[in-house]
Amino acid sequence: MPLFQRFKTMPDGKREPYGWYGRYKDTEGRWQKVKLFKDKVSSQRRLNEIERDAELRSAGVVTVNMDHAKRPISEHVADYVASLRNDNLDADRLRISEWTMKKLVALGGWKKLADITVDSVEGFVNGLRVKGKPATASYRNKYITRAKAFVRWLLDRGRLGTHTLAKLKKLDEKRHKRVRARRALEDAERTALVNTAPAERAWVYEFLMLTGLRRNEAAELRWDDLRLNAPQPFIQLRPEQIKSGDAEQVPLHSDLLAKLNAMIPGMPGAKVFKSIPDVATLRKDLTAAKVAFIDEHGLRADIHAMRHTFCTMVCRSEPNMKKAQQLTRHRDLRVLANIYAHMGLADTSESMAKVQMRQPVSAVAATGTDGKTTANRGTLMGQGKFPAGHLAASAGTAAATGMLEKPLLGMTAIPLETQGFGTSGHTASLPDLKDLLVADNLAFPRPSTQVD
Repeated sequence: MPLFQRFKTMPDGKREPYGWYGRYKDTEGRWQKVKLFKDKVSSQRRLNEIERDAELRSAGVVTVNMDHAKRPISEHVADYVASLRNDNLDADRLRISEWTMKKLVALGGWKKLADITVDSVEGFVNGLRVKGKPATASYRNKYITRAKAFVRWLLDRGRLGTHTLAKLKKLDEKRHKRVRARRALEDAERTALVNTAPAERAWVYEFLMLTGLRRNEAAELRWDDLRLNAPQPFIQLRPEQIKSGDAEQVPLHSDLLAKLNAMIPGMPGAKVFKSIPDVATLRKDLTAAKVAFIDEHGLRADIHAMRHTFCTMVCRSEPNMKKAQQLTRHRDLRVLANIYAHMGLADTSESMAKVQMRQPVSAVAATGTDGKTTANRGTLMGQGKFPAGHLAASAGTAAATGMLEKPLLGMTAIPLETQGFGTSGHTASLPDLKDLLVADNLAFPRPSTQVD
């Protein structure tokens, strides 16, 4: 009998009912027992619902996704945060991720999974404001990224049937003004800042501008992270220090190495810097050095601008962009080129001076067996020896082998090494990067203040 009652024996020997139970067949055809209520009518109604649900599941009408759809969104968010914690996400990123999700749920009006729509996210991010002003595109994109990551997590675990935010696009950050757009300090500005700031802070500024470390990375830097006695001295950054979460190595500039060797090192767990100057302190030091905190273009010179300064110096001194990318520790070369490397008119004018319309005669490759050059070879188009379809494919090779007396502008062959790839196909190693950090390559003024 699907519905039955159970009894318990009292001390006086009497049997009294203490509830109704039901039996039903699950989706696998197996009998299951379920505890119901004390009232028979309510128990029968509930058992009928369970049997109906089992039949619908067997027929494929009801799915697991429907079960998850009934759960409160807060339960899914709690499971998502727990999953991030299991992935060994560092404490700061975990805290920010959890805070971002809670804000999405609250201001997006999410109660169930069905509430996660493109309109709900767009309405939320478009209304974001920071200190009374509309939020930047970069700030709003962080919420869009987190929302889409949450939906992908739901999909991976079978809690959602379709990607409800698939058509949600990030904002184009290039078309929106960056509120905290930074600049690189020029030679005179770097010299003035390092020479006028107090010795302890000047040392921090110089270290940041010659390593490119981020504020948090420098704040967590310990003496045992410095490999001063290695054949090629470097900084070993720990995974928990770094934004990417991967261990990285940064070769030490010769100026920094000399000063570090002159210091008395702290204990292995001791931090290299007591503190990193805040914005107000840096602003005071810049004012004393007569350097503008915000220039005429609205670009800031805050602590993170020290990293911009380092990236700009590296790009000016190193034409191999693969090495520059590894030294500045940017996964996306476009971020380095479009945001961190600041090139002015002096840089472009220097490059313009190297542009040549005609290949020098001395650069024409020798031909034959006598070692002499062959004159009057003519231009590729002038001789008309190649079909039009072969022109673009052949121009680079012809220019590289001396077949062009007058190669076409912009079609000269570029060696692999110049493009950032070695002939062996390997990425740049620490010895390669170490060569960039010599005084002759990275021009940095030597401060008059000696740090003991």
